[in-house]
Amino acid sequence: MFWLQSQATLPNTIVCAGLVLTGVVCLPLAGRLTRRTPNQIAISRILLRAVAGMACGVAMGIGWAGLFANVRLSEALPPALEGWDLQVIGVVDSLPDGVARGVRFRMHVESAHLPDGEKVKVPESLSVGWYADGA
Repeated sequence: MFWLQSQATLPNTIVCAGLVLTGVVCLPLAGRLTRRTPNQIAISRILLRAVAGMACGVAMGIGWAGLFANVRLSEALPPALEGWDLQVIGVVDSLPDGVARGVRFRMHVESAHLPDGEKVKVPESLSVGWYADGA
């Protein structure tokens, strides 16, 4: 999984789903990999099965983590709206939580628009914070 975290961009959803599917399909085949080679030593057969099984597990793990990362990042604020003032109407989802520099709470968004009234799409759930003076 550390390989995935060190990449500049995430693989797209299709690649991640393909890795998961490849791991799921190949895992049962890894167990049958050496059954038809009776002349090998038993330890090498077990080792080959273990390595093939781990490779399938790594492929599934990277794909699964990539899928979840893509889903989570799809909920981000669109870059075109960064730095703009937005008017957001919603319902407070959590009690305010005092943090070192202010207060933070979760909010479920019902609608959002620019000051001129143009509606914009924002994530359904936001973390809203007030910062103390001088912070």
